[in-house]
Amino acid sequence: MANICIFVFSIYNSLKIMNHKIFIFCLLAIFILNSCHELVQSEFPDFDPFPVVLSILREGEPLEMRLSWTARIDDSPLRFIEDAQLRLFANGEYVETLAHRQNGIYDAQTVVASSVRYEIEINIPGYETIIAADSLPIAVVPTNVKFIPVSMRNEDGLPIPAVRFTFTNNPAERRYYEAVVLLVRERWKWELVYDPDWGFERMQSVFQYEYLSPIDYYPWITDPILKSTGLHIPIFSNELITGSEYTMTVNFGLSISYRCIAMECFPDVRSIILELRSVSYDYYRYAVQRHLYEIGFFPEFGRPAPVFNLYSNINRGFGIFAGYAAVRSDTLNVR
Repeated sequence: MANICIFVFSIYNSLKIMNHKIFIFCLLAIFILNSCHELVQSEFPDFDPFPVVLSILREGEPLEMRLSWTARIDDSPLRFIEDAQLRLFANGEYVETLAHRQNGIYDAQTVVASSVRYEIEINIPGYETIIAADSLPIAVVPTNVKFIPVSMRNEDGLPIPAVRFTFTNNPAERRYYEAVVLLVRERWKWELVYDPDWGFERMQSVFQYEYLSPIDYYPWITDPILKSTGLHIPIFSNELITGSEYTMTVNFGLSISYRCIAMECFPDVRSIILELRSVSYDYYRYAVQRHLYEIGFFPEFGRPAPVFNLYSNINRGFGIFAGYAAVRSDTLNVR
């Protein structure tokens, strides 16, 4: 520290004409750079591995589950559990034993349905029986679904689009939802195609297929129910909804360009679909904690990273066994 002080004052004496603000900036920079010398922990202590369960239940799709072991952050690759026995029960009745596919994935023939309590007994050699259980609520159908090309404007004056929809509500029953905006995209491919007008082959962009891409960027939350969660994702409960129906507006961001006509700009969107998911309580808790956990990877500059644990509903293990029943709107052609 003494050497640093001597160095700083020697600069000050030799550059007396230097502006005091510049000198203070240099002084702070020297001390900051000198303080950044702590070693980052690169070795982590060993620990006993625990089973990790991952299974997202989707109504109308076959049930599947992936099993792996907990690992350190520097462990690679992930160790899957290939020798487990998984017995599936529906409303307390044995249904089937899941078949192992590969990479710790186990498949069932059972198609997931709402209002059925599914329970899986997981038996791993040398480990106590693990229990995973959950049930899905009945899906709620969104009505009056509309695309709003200009719901608001951001700080640069560019329009922010939104989807507006209405759904029924029973204030006496606690429900949980997730609104997902799906962008209809097109896949094109450059191919050599014979052009009869030119009489030879030339490169052309050929349409392949359409696919749905979920939007995961919701920085401009203005709907009162969504704002009450304090999150930047459209997942919510009906706790504050008192009426028999509610109309929600979901503003969303786009990583695509804008098209401008007569000095007026609009989001360059062709078609979108709204998917309203009626989610279980455990899925709701998992989605919220996962969002907070991901925020911890990108903390604000100069602030310590917040630490959030992922939500788990697995008895004698870690992970998630939860899901949703979803209803999709018709395709909204916005051009």
